[in-house]
Amino acid sequence: MVNHDNLLHRARVAYELGRWKMAARVLVLVIPVAIVCGALSQRLAATVGLTVLLGTILVVLRWRNRQGQRIANAGFTAGLLPLSAGVLMSQLGMMSSPALCMSICVGSGVLAGSWAAYALRGNRGGVADSLVVGTVALTTALFGCIDLPSNFLAGLAVATLASALIARLVQSLYVRTAA
Repeated sequence: MVNHDNLLHRARVAYELGRWKMAARVLVLVIPVAIVCGALSQRLAATVGLTVLLGTILVVLRWRNRQGQRIANAGFTAGLLPLSAGVLMSQLGMMSSPALCMSICVGSGVLAGSWAAYALRGNRGGVADSLVVGTVALTTALFGCIDLPSNFLAGLAVATLASALIARLVQSLYVRTAA
C-alpha cells in the first residue's frame, strides 16, 4: 500500500509545479519583446536587467493567486502602448522635438495607466493593486523607452502611476454613488 503522507507530499509537489509552470508561461511573451527591444536599444545591459526584473515580477504575481494573474496580465498588456511609442520615437529620430516626445510619453503613460486600472474594475483590491498594475505597465513600457532621456522617463512614470491611481479612485467613487 501507498503511504498516505508520501501521497499527499507528491500531490502537493505536483500542484506547486503546475502553478509555477502556469506562471512562467508569460515568459513566452516577455522574452521576444525583450529581444526585439534589446536589438533596437543602445543599452543592452539595462534591457537584460529589465527583462529579469519584469519576468520575476510577472511570474511571482501570476503564481501568487488569480488576482495577481489578472494584475500581471493587465499591466503587461497596458505597458505595450508606451513601449511601442518609445520604440517608434527612438527609431524615427523624434528626439529633436522634446516637447513632442514629452507629450507622447505622458499621453501614452496616461492611457496605459488608465487602461490598466480599468482592466481591474471587478477586483476588490484597492490602491495597492492599482500601484502594482501601474508598476508592471511602467516596467513593460521601459523596454521601449530605455534610450530616452531621464526627464521623459520621469514623465512616463508619473503619468502611468498617477493615471492608474486616479482611474481606480474614480471607479471606487462611481461604485459608491451607484450603490
